[in-house]
Amino acid sequence: MVRSKERRAKISNLKKSTQHSSEQSDNSAGTRTTLSAQHSIHKIPKFPYKTDSILTKKHTVVVGIGGNIGDTKRRFQKLFYFLKRDAFLDIVQTSSILQNPPFGYINQPDFYNAIMILKTNLSPIKLIRYLLKVEKKFKRQREFKNSPRTLDIDIIFYDKITYKKSELTLPHPKYKERDSVLLPLNEILKSNKILLKMYNNKLKS
Repeated sequence: MVRSKERRAKISNLKKSTQHSSEQSDNSAGTRTTLSAQHSIHKIPKFPYKTDSILTKKHTVVVGIGGNIGDTKRRFQKLFYFLKRDAFLDIVQTSSILQNPPFGYINQPDFYNAIMILKTNLSPIKLIRYLLKVEKKFKRQREFKNSPRTLDIDIIFYDKITYKKSELTLPHPKYKERDSVLLPLNEILKSNKILLKMYNNKLKS
């Protein structure tokens, strides 16, 4: 119960912060808004983003991205343009970037995280295999659990399905424990009624 109250308070603060920061103009360096002692929001070109195009691919996928090695924000932009040219995926929307402390292994720099909403015709297994290849393209190395990384891509939701195989569990089994997912996703849901209808209940504890 306490954790749920803390999470709701963080989400409430995020709403206020994003409303305030949306009044600031983006530039090449972006803008930054302090959310709490541990979290801050960064807005850069393409984060946040929302398409005006009509997309025809069948499946809606919520993807979490993260990293803490090198210029992570710039890497997110490169990922955006890489996926924008991709025949397998369409980008529906992205969140602002959340800077937040590491978890698990804490002796490492803060992480930057964001949410991307994608459309695809790939099956869940084909999609996770493809995204693992994208991670490798961006020089992802898995030295140990929760280690520093250049780019991490996790499937949080695939439509509204529940799925469990050795390669993939849906929804992501840890998403309710991670501010790095909940806060950026809530920002997106606030501005997208279709996604709000799909996923709002999944944010409630």
